[in-house]
Amino acid sequence: MVAAGIVAGQLLLFGPSFVGRSLLLPLDVLALPGFYLPQTPQTTAIEVREPLRSDPILTFEPWRRFAAAEVRAGRLPLWNPHAFAGVPEVRWGKYGPFAWPSYLWPSARTLAWTQLLVALAAGLGAYGFFRRVLGSSFWPAAAGAWCYPLTGYFVLWQGYPTSHVAAWLPAVLWATDATLARPLSRAGAALALVTAAAALSGQVDIAAQVLLAAGAWALVKLLEGAWDRRSPRRLLAAAAGTGAGWLLGLALAAPYLLPLVDYARQGARTAARASGVEERPPVGLSALPQVVLPEIYGASRHDSFRLAGDNRLESSAAAYAGLVATLLLAPLAAASRRHRRHALRLLLLVILGLAWTLNLPGLVALLRLPGLDLLSHNRFVFAAGFALLALAVIGLERLHRGPLPRRWLAVPALALLLTGGFAWYRSVVPPPLLDAVEERLRAGARVRNVGDLEALAEVRRSFRRHHAAAAATAVLALGLLALLPRRRRAVAPALAVLLLGELLWHARTTNPQAPPELDYPPLPVLDALAGRPGRILGVGCLPPNLAMISGLSDVRGYDAVDPTRYLELLSLAADPRSPRPSYARSMWLTPQAGFLDADGLRLHPVLDLLGVRWLIFRHTPPPSITPAIRAPDYWVMENTRALPRAFVPARVEPVVDRRERLGRLADADFDPRRLALVETRIDLPAGDARGTATLVAEVPNRLELALAMATPGLVVVADRWDAGWRARLDGRPVPVLRVDHALRGVVAPAGEHRLVFTYRPAGLIWGIGAAIAAAIAAAGWLYAARRRPAPQI
Repeated sequence: MVAAGIVAGQLLLFGPSFVGRSLLLPLDVLALPGFYLPQTPQTTAIEVREPLRSDPILTFEPWRRFAAAEVRAGRLPLWNPHAFAGVPEVRWGKYGPFAWPSYLWPSARTLAWTQLLVALAAGLGAYGFFRRVLGSSFWPAAAGAWCYPLTGYFVLWQGYPTSHVAAWLPAVLWATDATLARPLSRAGAALALVTAAAALSGQVDIAAQVLLAAGAWALVKLLEGAWDRRSPRRLLAAAAGTGAGWLLGLALAAPYLLPLVDYARQGARTAARASGVEERPPVGLSALPQVVLPEIYGASRHDSFRLAGDNRLESSAAAYAGLVATLLLAPLAAASRRHRRHALRLLLLVILGLAWTLNLPGLVALLRLPGLDLLSHNRFVFAAGFALLALAVIGLERLHRGPLPRRWLAVPALALLLTGGFAWYRSVVPPPLLDAVEERLRAGARVRNVGDLEALAEVRRSFRRHHAAAAATAVLALGLLALLPRRRRAVAPALAVLLLGELLWHARTTNPQAPPELDYPPLPVLDALAGRPGRILGVGCLPPNLAMISGLSDVRGYDAVDPTRYLELLSLAADPRSPRPSYARSMWLTPQAGFLDADGLRLHPVLDLLGVRWLIFRHTPPPSITPAIRAPDYWVMENTRALPRAFVPARVEPVVDRRERLGRLADADFDPRRLALVETRIDLPAGDARGTATLVAEVPNRLELALAMATPGLVVVADRWDAGWRARLDGRPVPVLRVDHALRGVVAPAGEHRLVFTYRPAGLIWGIGAAIAAAIAAAGWLYAARRRPAPQI
């Protein structure tokens, strides 16, 4: 019955996607100007519901399809050659439990069923936590389980790996609590499994926050044990067993985690965070109202306007567990004497989850400590959302078990009255900032997401509608509260139904479904480029990863890491006015102004070095330009100076100093055909090297070249250097050198040779070994637990 209720909630929200009439992807984003779809009367009429919900389209779906294609071809998805001149495949939880449906059925129709699995993992884990940890009876626990996948975090982050990882929080807390109680029981092995599942699900910083929440829970329980004067030996055993469960789980996930950590250490975003840069700094107490009124500051939808100027996904609105849960049921948890300690721990989890967003002194300083400063703490609100719902379940349980003294109803009644009154006021008088927007529109200014006065009127209606719904919910909750002394047995289930209805109503406003015909329809311009050598660069259009759908390689990339050395090289060819958002520094890179001469298009030599042969533009070319390819709303220029993927430069020069090396590469007269810069001295004869390198065979993890070297020389491959690449020349291992700051190369003697590059990161090898050892240890733990029942601590 619990699973059936969870499934019913998902069917109500995403029913069309389960039967194939829609796809659970915000594919309308492809119609944004400059993104993907050609601008026609039909595509311009497409209403883009949430323009900021673009990551599922720009990153997760292309990387999902790439990984699925690799697995179905019998290869591990380790290296993606289609972005950043090659990067490790880390943008999708390729080994996680939610990835396997895509390998069996790679179509986008799988995404609805994947979402159902996420909801079941979250809901059933929550049910287990409510029943086993909180000791709740069936109906309050079932109601909480039905509600949990509908809370703000899962609604706003639907389709993102962040929600896939957060779904494991209840199960991790449940297993942590059980292991603390019986550290020698099977609970420890279960803790290892659910920890591994969280770590493998695709967003490692959220997995770290799941463990941070579990660690806080365990610490408080151990302090309670010390307060109760339990045996230090037993407390130490509980701490050691729980820590061992977490470590075994991380070891099981090591084949995914270790290569990811190796790559992240090379990232510009990691370096920036380690140096103290905060992409999303604390907000303050002004963020608190969004926990109960998630649209108090508007939304980024087509029918709303975000007053806070941020992305609602990254705000405290993701902690929304329902007005009824937060203001009425959660306070009633204090009335349950047998749940007092549980309630205190959950309250501390609420505070910890919201600490960064609310800018709480002391806790913010703690979260800024080295190591913790690498995490996106604004997303930690998922812990607060779950804790609020768990408190609400305790409140429901208290109502379910017996009469409640009237004194416990005063705080919920006052909170509902004040919140409902404010919401009613806002439903009549929209925020004054919208008047300022109207003034700007009347003055002829452009306002993001509000095209004209008619659109502004729709925004006002949206604010009125959402605040009226909140006011109506508060009134209904107050009415049920008034009936509580006389109709207690009827009020408790009515409140659960009201909470469920409130969450469903909120969830329906964020519904990223789209018709199947928008599923990356083939573009004539990309079809014309398919199979041709060279990388592409969209100039003010076609963001990175979109061309990956057609098998094309983009010199740019978007993967949340941004490899530092490669971006340093690529930025030498960028127009200084190019937008450089901190989360994707090359997404909208525009090349330095090229020009046409007698030999055709001339670009910065770094783009020649990186093999950028095709520049893609939108709309209509100027009359003076003859494009290499014309297509509806697209045209392409060819850079005939682009170097082949592998080549032999005439000379090699060692340049150890980073600044000097980048300065040499930045020179507009630098010729990568004549000169390659390396970082260690190599032994080559004087004079120009001569030779050719021909691509013989390629799959993402392996590259085979046929060399014809008239002299000894350096073979440069215009792919990004990574420590995981190994090279064999005629079967013998040879060093892979870092060339031209970020690319790779191998020294080859004169003659004909076979050069094979294979991607085999050391982190993967060590990770597999750690996972095997952890699996053996977990199996031994289970065997020992079966042989000897563990005493409770």
